[in-house]
Amino acid sequence: MSNQNPDFTNPAYNPANPPFEGESGQAGQAPQQGQYGQAPQYGQPDPYGQAPQYGQPGQYPAPGTRYGTQPYGVDGRYGTVPEPRGFRTLLTLTLVSAALWVLSSLPAMFTMDDMMDVVMRDAASQPGVTAEDIEMVSSFMRTAGITSIVISLIIGLGLYALVYFNLRGVKNWARILGIVFAILGALAIFSGIGFLFSGSTMLILSGALTLAYAVVNIIWVITAFRSDVAEWFRQGRPAAA
Repeated sequence: MSNQNPDFTNPAYNPANPPFEGESGQAGQAPQQGQYGQAPQYGQPDPYGQAPQYGQPGQYPAPGTRYGTQPYGVDGRYGTVPEPRGFRTLLTLTLVSAALWVLSSLPAMFTMDDMMDVVMRDAASQPGVTAEDIEMVSSFMRTAGITSIVISLIIGLGLYALVYFNLRGVKNWARILGIVFAILGALAIFSGIGFLFSGSTMLILSGALTLAYAVVNIIWVITAFRSDVAEWFRQGRPAAA
């Protein structure tokens, strides 16, 4: 028979203070990590049995950028390519070339009579050619010559305007078109430069202007092929006013 007093109570046991109670919660319960079904705060562990909540997907980089950074320039550096000094030089050379081309064409209009005199003397030496025939041919050739010069000036100035204003708009195709015109013009001048210096004073003056025109065209081509100028046109940035 036990000698234990039925009224005896264990002082270590208290119903209001169950064993194994701690700061984590009641006995037999896991510490709470957050409300069930609620996404955890950033940096806190996820609740048991719940898939981790991921953040919102990142925004895509802006068009024309790399990895969300500032756009690269044409030369591989960040930002846009600054306007090169050769760009303004190219515009100036275009105007100078147009002016020299017009000036070198004008003396031909004033030397038309001299050329007609040579043609009339050659025609007069032919048998069966009358004075009326010579006069008619001379008048026709003079009119045709002046008309062709005027038409060529109009077409040429129109092409210069096409190249110049699109160069100002930083159009790369205008740079390429200008290169083609400048090379063809220089080749045409050098092929007939000997004839221009073998005549009257007006023809010699025209030859000097034409030679200067060819030199300007060569400088124009060299400037257009410069790497900084080519990169500026490939970038296509409008020129400042």
